[in-house]
Amino acid sequence: METPKRILLVDDEEEFLFSAGLALKRAGYEVQGVANPREVIDRILCAEKEEHPFDLLVTDLRMPHMSGVELVGELKKRKIALKVLAITSVSEKGLLRNMNCGSGADYLQKPFGPGDLVARIARIFTLGMAVDLAEDDLGNAEFA
Repeated sequence: METPKRILLVDDEEEFLFSAGLALKRAGYEVQGVANPREVIDRILCAEKEEHPFDLLVTDLRMPHMSGVELVGELKKRKIALKVLAITSVSEKGLLRNMNCGSGADYLQKPFGPGDLVARIARIFTLGMAVDLAEDDLGNAEFA
């Protein structure tokens, strides 16, 4: 039996964390939700230390205390290799460019249904899409 993919879900909206987490768990993923992006680095490092790393980070781009762009910057700075799917409530191509993902980067824009999120994540794992922070040339990477 295959080990379920592990997803770290980061959003300051508790309702979104609950509903998205529930949908992803029902789809067979192991999910941890975090409302404060400042906790993310510690969670990722702890999971790696326990040899049970996350397979995907799903993060909102606009959050108090730390934006999704800043969060991804911290991950890159610490050389943490992790696929990332950005979600946002507004069209923010400029923020995606700041993440060094190129102007053609794709992301999931709120509002979207639970099925949309599950389908997008399934596509990421099936086709290997999404920004991979292990890649040397993120200029050609895409969100999925």
